Amino acid sequence: MVFTVATVEKDGSYIKKCSCGQIESQQTVFRPAQVTLSADQFVYTGKKRVPDIKITDASGTAISSNNYDIRFQNNVKVGMASVTIIFKGDYSGQITKFFRILPKRVKITNVTQKKKGFLVKWKKQNNQITGYEIQYSTSKKFTKKATKRIIVKSNKAVSRIISSKRAGKKYYIRLRAYKTIKGNGTAKFYSKWSKAKAVTVRRK
Repeated sequence: MVFTVATVEKDGSYIKKCSCGQIESQQTVFRPAQVTLSADQFVYTGKKRVPDIKITDASGTAISSNNYDIRFQNNVKVGMASVTIIFKGDYSGQITKFFRILPKRVKITNVTQKKKGFLVKWKKQNNQITGYEIQYSTSKKFTKKATKRIIVKSNKAVSRIISSKRAGKKYYIRLRAYKTIKGNGTAKFYSKWSKAKAVTVRRK
């Protein structure tokens, strides 16, 4: 029996020959072709985030977990995490996939009318974030033309007064947390938007 291991680039095979050198049987070992994660982003919990993994070969057949080991990296804190599949047995080589860990969603606790503006308050969330982004808009759908934003560069902030000269105008407000990570370039990781709150600017 002659065995050729399958790599991530090329199929392998089992070839059985008789004593005369002729091939009696041949079986293809299809190369690992696709690694699928159950999700490509998760919310920070302080614990390891571990997606389910499905690995199929070039014929579409699932590869047994006996034929690979799994190594996770940076899969606790907010940022880019990775999982590397290291093949063994009938296979060799490795494939790395990436997924994101995002900050928790922020909750707006109160929006209060103010003269020529309004006060936004939210639940404190200073773990694994750099600051907040607030959007306020005259559009319920937060269309680009009708929406403005404010960046709060402090993870300790819990409120912000927003000024507006448009007395009597109704605004919709939402916010999200973000974390800035510096390394090979700078990347920002955002939470999902909070549920929107509505407020009308007081006339007097």
